[in-house]
Parts: sequence; C-alpha cells; structure tokens
Amino acid sequence: MEKITPKDINLIQKNIIVTNGKNNKRRVIPLSNTTYQDLKQYLINTSCSNNKPFLSNSAGTPLKRYTALKMIQKLGKKARITKKITLHGLRHSIATHLIENGLSLEQVQLFLGHQQIETTTLYTRIKQQQLKQIISL
Repeated sequence: MEKITPKDINLIQKNIIVTNGKNNKRRVIPLSNTTYQDLKQYLINTSCSNNKPFLSNSAGTPLKRYTALKMIQKLGKKARITKKITLHGLRHSIATHLIENGLSLEQVQLFLGHQQIETTTLYTRIKQQQLKQIISL
C-alpha cells in the first residue's frame, strides 16, 4: 500500500500492479468498476506525480499503515460503527463477503495473493449453514 505510485495503476486494464508486495511478490489486483471510476476521477482531479506515492501525506511522504488505519477508524466512528476496526479485520471481511457472494476459495485465494489455500481459509468467516451449502454443491 505504501509503495503504490500512480504509474502502478493501469486504467486501461483496470488493475493495480504491486511490484514489491509481501515477500517481494508481484501481484496484479483487479479494480471493481466503482473503484476504477473513483481512481480515474481522483487522478484527473489531483496532480499526482507518477513516481511519488499514491497515498501520501501533505509532505509527500508515503502514508503509513498506522495513519491509514487511524483515518479508517475515524470514518468508522463517524458512521457509528462500534466494532473495533483493524486493517487485518478488513481483509477478513472482504474475504468473507466475496465467499458469501459466490466466489470460490480459489478465487479468493488469488484475490488475496495467498500461495496456500490454507492461508485463505484462515481469512474467511463462513456461517455453518453457508458452509453446508458450499459442501453440498
């Protein structure tokens, strides 16, 4: 997140290329239509340099995870979300919602960038009834 620059955002292919992800892995992250439109509008309305961090503070230095978390928590408080918000928790929620909306574990594994499917299963919280439905397919 801290290392992404505007040049890593491919608006033609609607994805973000992470060149130095966790364990120096290269990943291609697809953008939803909404995210694509928002990013496109943001890039048009701001004067982002291709080589500077996409998420940066007023001094132009990369926005750190802690700062991003505090911003998200502040928005959560404004939205009256009482549950504790963490970046890791957001990954869990996204994985769970993807599975609840019909994506397979393998698709979620690819989306999250996991090498092992077992890692992906740790990120998911599937209700017992939903698990029975998946197994019966």
